[in-house]
Amino acid sequence: MAVTTPDFVWSGTNKAAMQNSKLDGLQAGRAIAALMVVAFHANVFILPAKMYDGTTAGAAFNMGYAGVEFFFVLSGFIMYFVHARHFGQVDRAGTFLRRRALRIYPLYWSILGVVLLVDALTMFGPAQPWSWAEGLASIFLIPTADFPIMRIAWTLMHEMLFYLVFASLILARVGGTWVFGLWMLGCIVLPFIGVPSGPFSVIFSAYNLLFAFGMVAAWGFRRLTTAGALCLLGLGFGMFAGIGLSEALGGVVWDQASRTWGYGIGAAMMTAALATGIARPPRWLVFLGDASYSIYLIHLPVMSALAFLLASLGLPWGLPPEVMLVALMIISAAVGSLCFLLIERPMMRTFARNEKQATMKPPVYQDL
Repeated sequence: MAVTTPDFVWSGTNKAAMQNSKLDGLQAGRAIAALMVVAFHANVFILPAKMYDGTTAGAAFNMGYAGVEFFFVLSGFIMYFVHARHFGQVDRAGTFLRRRALRIYPLYWSILGVVLLVDALTMFGPAQPWSWAEGLASIFLIPTADFPIMRIAWTLMHEMLFYLVFASLILARVGGTWVFGLWMLGCIVLPFIGVPSGPFSVIFSAYNLLFAFGMVAAWGFRRLTTAGALCLLGLGFGMFAGIGLSEALGGVVWDQASRTWGYGIGAAMMTAALATGIARPPRWLVFLGDASYSIYLIHLPVMSALAFLLASLGLPWGLPPEVMLVALMIISAAVGSLCFLLIERPMMRTFARNEKQATMKPPVYQDL
C-alpha cells in the first residue's frame, strides 16, 4: 500500500495522509479506547464514591483502564509510521522533540491550570498538600513514583519518556537502536525481578514495552492481506478482551508485567489490522478519535464536578447506575469535543502557522 506523509507533522500525520493510508480505523479505535477509560473512571471512582454509595454499573466496565494500553501501542505505531524515515537524520531530532512538546504540554498545562484554580477556590482541593518537587514533576511530566497532581497525567510521563528515547533513533540510527534496545531490555527484565523504586518505576515499567509493540505493528502492517488482517483483528480482540474480562468478571489475578504483555500483543494485532483499512468507521467516531486527547485530559474533572452538582440536586433520583454511567460518558465526550474544537485545534493551527506552514490543512490526528 502506498503511504504518504507530509514533511510537517504535528502529531503523527495530517488529514490527507490519514485518508490516503486508510487510518480512520485507528482513529475509531482511539475513540473507543478513550471512552473505555472514561467508563472505567466513572464506574470505579465516580458512581460508587459520589453517587451510589458503593454501587457500580457492573464489573465488566472495570477493564476500561486497558484503553491506556491501546493508546500506548497506537502512539508507538504512529511514531514509527511517520518518523522511521527520519532515523539517523540528526537535524530532525530537535524538531521532533519540539513538536512533541508542543503537542503535549500546552493543552495539558491549560487544563491543569483550570484544575488548580478550581481546587484553590472550592472544596475540590487535593486531600494532601503537594511539595514543590511534586509540583514541578507534575508540571513538566518528569518520571516519579507518585501520581501527578492530575492523576491521569501519569500516562503522559510515559509518553514524554518514550519521545525522549525515540529521539535517539533520529539522532543516530545505530546508536539509537542500542539505546532503545537496552531500554526495552530493562523494561522486560526488571518488572519480573523487581523494579527499583522512585523514578525508575516509571523509566523501566513494563508499560513502556507497549510503545515497542506499536512500532512492530507499524513495521509489519503493510505485509498483511485482507484475510490476514481480518484474522489478526479477531485474534487481537480476543486476546485483549479475554485478558480484561477474565480479570474483571472471572476473578483471574494477572501480575502487571504479564497482563501488559497480553494487552500489548492483542492491541498490536488490532492496530496492525486496522491500519490496513479493513474498517470503515462512521465519521462521528473518527471525530471522537480526533478529540480523544481533550476527552482524556478533561473527563475526570468534568465527571467529578458533575457528580457533585447532581448530588446536590438530589440525583440520581432512582436512576440505575448503568444509565448514569452512560450519561457521564456522553457529557464527558461532549465537553471534551468542545475543548478540542475551541481550544486544542485552534492551538495546533497557531503552532502550525508559527512554523510557516499556513497553507497546510490543520492537523487532526492525535497520538495519545
